[in-house]
Amino acid sequence: MNKELFELLEENGFKQYESTKGSSALFQKRIDGEYHLPTLCSTNDKLFVDVNYYSFSMPDRPLHEGVEISIRHGAKDDKWFDLKMYSITPDEITTEFLKQTIDRLMAAWEAVNA
Repeated sequence: MNKELFELLEENGFKQYESTKGSSALFQKRIDGEYHLPTLCSTNDKLFVDVNYYSFSMPDRPLHEGVEISIRHGAKDDKWFDLKMYSITPDEITTEFLKQTIDRLMAAWEAVNA
């Protein structure tokens, strides 16, 4: 587990949830109040961003850690999208990196809803 990463995520408003995808830790934050975008999820009128931390090792290989940052929602045409940045090392995650990545994901979200 990466304590520093987990603390940084919690300091930035993310809450940790039990993962059902088999990853080591799932954090989620509701962001529609911060971004005020015209397009919310077609199912629940909300927007969340997920941060998935994972780690694994293989025989004769060092521990591998990674992070995915994603949004997964129904677009206004009721098609579902999973937009993400992945293969991020935990050391790359900073408050500024989170903000820039979420900004990019929100721009992509608006593009699929255009």
